[in-house]
Amino acid sequence: LPASGEIYSYVYGNYNAISTTMTNLGWSWEYSYWSSSESYFGSSYSMAVSTSGGIYNYGKDTTTAYVSCFLKIN
Repeated sequence: LPASGEIYSYVYGNYNAISTTMTNLGWSWEYSYWSSSESYFGSSYSMAVSTSGGIYNYGKDTTTAYVSCFLKIN
C-alpha cells in the first residue's frame, strides 16, 4: 500500500482525470482508501485517505475502507 501522502498526492494531483474516468466507467469513487501509514494514535490505527479530501485515523479492526494500488500519472 502507498503511504497516505502518496495516495493524497496521486488523487488530488490527478483529480479531474480520475473523476472523469471513473464516471465514464459508471463507478463511484467517493470512498476512503487504506494507506500504509500508521496513525499517531498507535498501532491499532492506520491512516485512510478519502476521495472527498481528508486524511483520517481509522481503527484497523473496526473500520471498513477500500484498498487500491494508485499509479502516478505523468
